[in-house]
Amino acid sequence: MKNLFFLFLFSLLSGCTQEEITDLPDETETSGETISFNGFTLKAPANWYGFRLQGIDSQVGGVTNTIDTLYFDFGWYSYDFSDLQPNLYTKTSARINGKEALIIKPNQPGKGLIGIYIRLEGDDRFNLYGVSKNEEEVLHICKSVNFL
Repeated sequence: MKNLFFLFLFSLLSGCTQEEITDLPDETETSGETISFNGFTLKAPANWYGFRLQGIDSQVGGVTNTIDTLYFDFGWYSYDFSDLQPNLYTKTSARINGKEALIIKPNQPGKGLIGIYIRLEGDDRFNLYGVSKNEEEVLHICKSVNFL
C-alpha cells in the first residue's frame, strides 16, 4: 500500500511541470507574506514564494522556500490522505477558515507527508502538503489558508 501511495504521488507530480513565477499573472499575486491564488490565499514567511503547475482538471501549484515545498490541489479530485498508514501518521481535525479540515503529520518529523485536506461546498476539495522537518512553519502556512 505504501508503494502504491508513492507511485500515485510520483505520477501526479511527474505529470505536472513546474514554472517558477517571477512576474506573476493577475490571478497569482504576492503581497508581503500573503500569497494569492485563484480562489484562496495563504500566508507564508517572506522567503517563500508561490508557483503554479499545469493541471488537467484542477488548479495545482505550491509554495516554496527552495528548501521545503508544499503542493496544493484545488478541484474535484484532490487527494484526501485516506491511504496513509495509520501507524505512521497522526490525523487530527481542525477548523481552517471556518471549514472542517483534516491535518496529517508523520509520527517522525520529516519522514512523510504533512499537510491538510478540506472538503468544500459542492464538489470542490483542497489539499496542501509536503515533506518537512519544520512542522511548525508548515502547519502555520496550512492553517493560514483563506478561501475567497
